[in-house]
Amino acid sequence: MLNAYILESSLNIKQAHTVFSRIERAQKNELFPEGHALEGEIFEVNKVSLGYIYDFPEKNQMQWGIGSQAGVNILPNDLEETYGRNPLSYMAFVRLKI
Repeated sequence: MLNAYILESSLNIKQAHTVFSRIERAQKNELFPEGHALEGEIFEVNKVSLGYIYDFPEKNQMQWGIGSQAGVNILPNDLEETYGRNPLSYMAFVRLKI
């Protein structure tokens, strides 16, 4: 059995702006393909993310929002050759609340 921990938080400002963060720590054992020397080994990987959402005014009981999120992965040294040193991730999204 592998373990994972997540801590999330968000701050809503004037009902239109939301800032959110997430910290993750997880054990992973599927990071390398079959036959690789490190196949099946368990690694502790971490990720810290920060994001923002702007919600447009509600109309017809629907509210659209746009947002983005960026994160940095904090990996053990054994993964650096394959994944790089602290790889970054980012995304932009649209959401609909009904």
